[in-house]
Amino acid sequence: MKRKIRGRLLAMLMSLTLVFAMVQVNALMVFADNTANDINNCYISFESKYQVEDDDPATPYTEYYYNVPAGIVPELIVADKDILIGPECYKASYSEVYFNEEKHEYNLIDENDWQEEFPTKPGVYICGIEGVGSYSGTYEGIINLIRIIDTPYYIGNSDVSFDSQYLVEDDDPVTPYTEFFYDVPVGTRLNPTVAKGGSVLGKECYKASYSEVYFNKEKYEYNIIDDNNWQEEFPTVPGVYFCKVEGIKPYFGSFEWIPLIRIIANDIANEKVELSKTSFVYNGKVQKPSVKTVGGKTLKEGTDFTVSWSDASSKNVGTYTVTVEGKGIYKGTTKATYTITKAANPLAIKGKTVVLKYKNVKKKNHYLVISKALAFEGNGQGKLSYVKVSGNRKIAINKKTGKILVKKGAKKGIYKIKVKVKAGGDVNYKPSAWKTVTFKIRVK
Repeated sequence: MKRKIRGRLLAMLMSLTLVFAMVQVNALMVFADNTANDINNCYISFESKYQVEDDDPATPYTEYYYNVPAGIVPELIVADKDILIGPECYKASYSEVYFNEEKHEYNLIDENDWQEEFPTKPGVYICGIEGVGSYSGTYEGIINLIRIIDTPYYIGNSDVSFDSQYLVEDDDPVTPYTEFFYDVPVGTRLNPTVAKGGSVLGKECYKASYSEVYFNKEKYEYNIIDDNNWQEEFPTVPGVYFCKVEGIKPYFGSFEWIPLIRIIANDIANEKVELSKTSFVYNGKVQKPSVKTVGGKTLKEGTDFTVSWSDASSKNVGTYTVTVEGKGIYKGTTKATYTITKAANPLAIKGKTVVLKYKNVKKKNHYLVISKALAFEGNGQGKLSYVKVSGNRKIAINKKTGKILVKKGAKKGIYKIKVKVKAGGDVNYKPSAWKTVTFKIRVK
């Protein structure tokens, strides 16, 4: 009597208590009771890349198949708890089955026909595992049946490539096993070439999608950042990507391993930076230009680049550096300079009239600070210098301090004194021109 595989599979499903994801192959494993050295309690699977969902409405209870192209022998994984066991501990054999539509289940075609060689003829098979040596017991049929498929439409063993002009050797010592990359500048969009049996397949035969990866230093391999994030558009954001090619009916299968794609950011290193302004006149306030273009392109600050300043409070006279660093689809740094120059000296003066009592100068010298005789409407920056141009000899002015001397014996009357004043300037102001002004001293 033919065995009823469906009953065996459903019974096994009822006894599942744990699903264990094998790190090396990411395969679906089956867990049974935990009796030592019983092959029935081992995790058993094939490489997960061959596992596909069952899309046949006639077999709704069979959720998955292992779709294996004829001629391919997938790796069989047998693990006792979390330890892989070698083929010396078991013997695998295979037998073909058919779908009994009347009973709605798979049955063995010939229960006496079990072959140790992995099948190569197209059809549906189950796998039996028999314990050897320290392992005992027999296990027949895994939850996912093996479907040997004809290869002309299998896309998983196709040759997939991109334009060779972008192919470069991997010069990163951290990833020595990766021999080549496709280095593609941002904005360049490539389409894969998929060839099978020497013939290039048309785009109607496959679908290409892309997902970003990172280098896992612990596992020493590239891993997908988000396995649910596959985009059909060729990537435009700098990073490293896998390309996955999936067959479109009647083609099937997928291919995920070709030289990785590196999207290379536009390099702005040493590009010319055009500033909104390159020279300012000192005004006592912080003055900064904006970035107009980088390398002749109008880029967006915060999105395409960031800016840093050699002095964030650039208000004094000097030369300042703007550093532009690429961001997003741009990389590298470039610099530009701008200056703040000295302002005109604000010195402005006006003469006044000073009134002195005669008794104060009759018998002794009398001194006046310059501010008594001159009104400084604009404070001169830097040291002030004074030169008497004309006036009575009884009146003298100190060249450095501007202090006014009214010598004793000055008679009553009005004295007009013409004087020149100059501000020497400082780090932020230029020297002023000589300012000529007349002030009066009235002795009464």
